[in-house]
Amino acid sequence: VKSGKILCLCSKKVQEDVDSVLSKRPDMIIKEKDIVSSKVNWQPKSQNIKKLSEELNLGLDSFIFVDDNPVECAEVRANCPEVLTLNLPRRPEEISSFLEHSWPFDFLKTTNEDQQRTKLYKDNIKRSSYRNYSSSLKEFIDGLNLDINIKNAEPEEISRVSQLTYRT
Repeated sequence: VKSGKILCLCSKKVQEDVDSVLSKRPDMIIKEKDIVSSKVNWQPKSQNIKKLSEELNLGLDSFIFVDDNPVECAEVRANCPEVLTLNLPRRPEEISSFLEHSWPFDFLKTTNEDQQRTKLYKDNIKRSSYRNYSSSLKEFIDGLNLDINIKNAEPEEISRVSQLTYRT
């Protein structure tokens, strides 16, 4: 999360069980606040990943699916071939090393915006929801209370400017 990766959750469980694990287990590193969006239901995980892709306005090729169930991994590979799928080791003590040595999670440098990406995506989901409930575009824009400043980049912002040029 601090590296700028956004975390989504697809689970074939009951929502209350997922909430309980995230909030009550002291050994759980991931908390509800770290998750941008989740799909907790009994639908195929590939279907839920596609819904997340639409909701977040991200291409499927930007998703990394990590699961400990080889059947779920095969289902996602078959139905979302653009998604990088990683099958976790069966032994829990090997998971940390596996993830630490997986190239998709390597990163060289992060910006302040990277570290705030979860909040930025959650805010965008709220804006999209607000847009759907606004009666007009004018009402939507007025309701955002935007404050726009245009200025030259400061030296400390150059890494972010460079990063954005690769994305546009």
